[in-house]
Amino acid sequence: MRAGIINLSAAAAVVLQLLFSQVSITHTDPAIFIIDFDNTVNGVNQGQYLGTGFNPLPDVGQIDSDAFIIYGASDDTDPPMQFGDTRTEGDFARGIENGGTSTGGIWSFQLETGNLALGLQPTASDFTPGSIVLRLQNDTGQNLTHLTVEYDIIVLNDQNRSSSFDFSYSEDDESYNDVPPASFTSGLDPDMDPQWITEHRSFWIHGLSTVDGGFLYLKWTTDDVAGSGSRDQIAIDNIQVSAGNALHNQKLPDHRSGNILKSFPNPFNPELTITIDVSVYRKYQVELYNLTGKHIDTLHKGYLQPGRHSLIWDASDYPSGYYLISLIDGESISTSRVLLIK
Repeated sequence: MRAGIINLSAAAAVVLQLLFSQVSITHTDPAIFIIDFDNTVNGVNQGQYLGTGFNPLPDVGQIDSDAFIIYGASDDTDPPMQFGDTRTEGDFARGIENGGTSTGGIWSFQLETGNLALGLQPTASDFTPGSIVLRLQNDTGQNLTHLTVEYDIIVLNDQNRSSSFDFSYSEDDESYNDVPPASFTSGLDPDMDPQWITEHRSFWIHGLSTVDGGFLYLKWTTDDVAGSGSRDQIAIDNIQVSAGNALHNQKLPDHRSGNILKSFPNPFNPELTITIDVSVYRKYQVELYNLTGKHIDTLHKGYLQPGRHSLIWDASDYPSGYYLISLIDGESISTSRVLLIK
């Protein structure tokens, strides 16, 4: 992870906790836990993830299979992987790759020096479809009714085929609820100069009834969409889950809002294209912040018709670094994190 942790509000009076396997996470703690696959999170990964497999008692470089499981590998056994299983060979332990591999399996993709992510290389027999599942346990002492979820989707679009990467959640690991605004599809045509591109997602999950001691399951699913030939590499990084209340002390978007904000290329220099998909005619603002939450500029303020809209941000006069772009409609906020490199 190369960006600072986005602090969540600590306004709620009661302390709510989640368990990543054996680890309690408190949303009022100023050091919010984040799974970045570079640093140890007890019960999730032991040291930097090196692509060496899954184990309920993970060695350095492995992921705890009590927290994560992955479906869709061609050499998985029957029955498929379950929580607590050991998978340390073949598709489950492909090692570290900088990008450009065509070998199917689960990889530790190195996005830049020292920055690793949990990644998949789909093939005709691997992860088409396939899923990554993260299991959380409610240890709040009361029912869990809502949750904030944030993560980065990273893709290397170097092939003539597009792939999906969608999000859903479940309280029983059987019936899953889709979150359409979190959906992502890689480009059908390969980029001229393929590089790792990041898409940030952040949203509320409402209407939960996870009892104290019960489990909640977060699932990311990939599959072919269009095209032919080999497939893009795709990864997930910087996963942050909290029972906390807000991003920069503002309401995170309800996943049912229907507004989608995307920014590309990412990283960029100096121009960034921002696309906005809105479902209702109303007044919208597109605001620019730095990672400390300081307001930098207003990129758009006015009414928009339903549909897709685009604008260009010329960052020639701004220093290199991470920025947050927020789409605000008076009821919800969608945020995209982008990196300016000069």
